[in-house]
Amino acid sequence: MTVCPPARVRRALCLLLGIGLLTAVVWRVGSTAFLQALGELPLGVLPLAVAIGAVPPVCYAWRWRRILELAHQPIPMVEALRVTVAATTANYLVPAFGWAPAKIVLARRWLQMGVTKTVPSVVLEQLIDLTVLAVLAGSGLLLIGKRPIPLRAETFAVSAALVLVVVLFLGVLGSVARKGGLPGMRRALVVSWLFVTTMLGDPLVWGATAGRWSAELLLLGLLAALSGLQIGWAGSIVLLAVPALAGALVPIPGGIGVREASGVAIAAWLGIDPAAAGAILIWHRAVTLLGLAGVGVISAVAGGTRQ
Repeated sequence: MTVCPPARVRRALCLLLGIGLLTAVVWRVGSTAFLQALGELPLGVLPLAVAIGAVPPVCYAWRWRRILELAHQPIPMVEALRVTVAATTANYLVPAFGWAPAKIVLARRWLQMGVTKTVPSVVLEQLIDLTVLAVLAGSGLLLIGKRPIPLRAETFAVSAALVLVVVLFLGVLGSVARKGGLPGMRRALVVSWLFVTTMLGDPLVWGATAGRWSAELLLLGLLAALSGLQIGWAGSIVLLAVPALAGALVPIPGGIGVREASGVAIAAWLGIDPAAAGAILIWHRAVTLLGLAGVGVISAVAGGTRQ
């Protein structure tokens, strides 16, 4: 009989794996070059960088609030901020996608919100972000001239046709499910239908999503420019999207080590200084965490004032 290790042990092992991977990255690019690259950033710009780093969690909370509003479950913005900050922080304590159950639990505990409302909303959020990251990664690679697969007119035509068929298929099944048909598939279909209609139909969700990733891209570009790494917007897009996508899909808390390792690998493939790329990604993580902490303090104070 096989005994599975406790959840805490598994989480600790995953975290140690990520830290070990990060240490291996530093060793591979050279600790001297890496530390020198870390020191290239002028510290006087940190307040501006942290201010930009505070934008993503605000947009993230705003988008979740809007999704819940579309599901006829409105909540105050300050509560959306509190839950979002807490769930994002929990993501560093649990494996990938761990923020989702944390968000569900916190919404139930703090907002008395049932899982029938929160589960579709967090699934929808993850689908949106994974789609955006995939599109950004592909677009950045095309702009920079590195094409992972041959792209011809026929490829675009077939892809467009497949997307159209999927959208129409989900639309028909979603309509049937909403009218009471297909009861066994209704829950999964409603989530899929919400994804399609929200992505295509609501400008506020689009705006919050664009705001979140635009701020992330602006911050990464600013850090790269201040560190003397001239990679252009296409390089910034690739350096943002590919590591973020890798970190989101690998079961390591916060994607620690995975994002940096994949960023160094993609930088070397693109001909970018890997030590500088790794340093920028660590600065990016640190600044966004400081921004998240600032938003958390403000939301906690605002929430206490409301009570």
